[in-house]
Amino acid sequence: MRLWFVVLGILLVCSACVQVTVYGDEHVDDQAVLPSYRTDKIETLPEVAPSDCPELFSDEFDDDDSSCWQTWVGGWEERGGVYRATNKGANIRTESVWVGGYKLEDYVFEADLKTTLQTISDAGLVFRYVNDDMYCYCGFNKNNHGKSLRLRILVDGKNTEDVFFFDYDDNQPYRLRAIANGDKVSCEVIGYPETRLEIAKSMWLSGTVGFRNAHIAVDYDNAMVEKISWFDKYLPGSQ
Repeated sequence: MRLWFVVLGILLVCSACVQVTVYGDEHVDDQAVLPSYRTDKIETLPEVAPSDCPELFSDEFDDDDSSCWQTWVGGWEERGGVYRATNKGANIRTESVWVGGYKLEDYVFEADLKTTLQTISDAGLVFRYVNDDMYCYCGFNKNNHGKSLRLRILVDGKNTEDVFFFDYDDNQPYRLRAIANGDKVSCEVIGYPETRLEIAKSMWLSGTVGFRNAHIAVDYDNAMVEKISWFDKYLPGSQ
C-alpha cells in the first residue's frame, strides 16, 4: 500500500510539470494558457484527402456543406452563414480541421472569428496541424493574466510561444492571419499590425489548417488558404 502511494505521488508531481514561458517580466504558467490540453489521444487522420477537398480553398460557410471539415466531437454546425463551435468542453478534442491540407507546406491561412462571453478560455486557428499533439496555434486566450493573442508551437505536450496582450472585445468579429513559411510561423489580428507575432524554429514543414476552442462558443467565417506567393507583401519584415 505504501508503494502505491509513492507511485501515485510521483505521477501527480510529473503531471504538474509544465513549461513556463517568460514574457517580459512575467512568468506565464502554461496550465493556464492551455486549458484544453488533450488527454484523449487519437490517431492522425489519413493524409490521402478526398478529391473534392483541395489544399487551397475558401469557405464562406453559406452552403450547409461542412463535409471537408473533420471533427472528433459534436458541437460543430454550419448555421446562419457561419461555422459555429458550440462544444465548450475541455480535455477533449474540440478542433475541426480541413481534410485536404495535410501535405500543405508554405501558406497563408485567414479566417474571421467571434467569441462569446468568456471565462478562462481560448479560441483560434490551428495550422501545420498533424495531430492533436503536433500543431501550431494562432488565437485568443483569456486567463488570470488578462486577454491576449498567442502564437504557439505545440509538440508532445511542450510548447514554444509568443504573446501580445490584446484586450479584444467579446461578440466582435476579428480576422486572424496565420503564416507558415519554412522554419518561421507568424500570427496577427488583421488591422492591428502591433499584434504581429513570429517564431523562428526548426520544425516540421507540412500540415493542415483548422479551428479550435475551449470553454466558449465561437463563430468562424470566411476561411481561406493560399500559397505564400499570393501574400508576399504580408510576410513579416516585408513592410
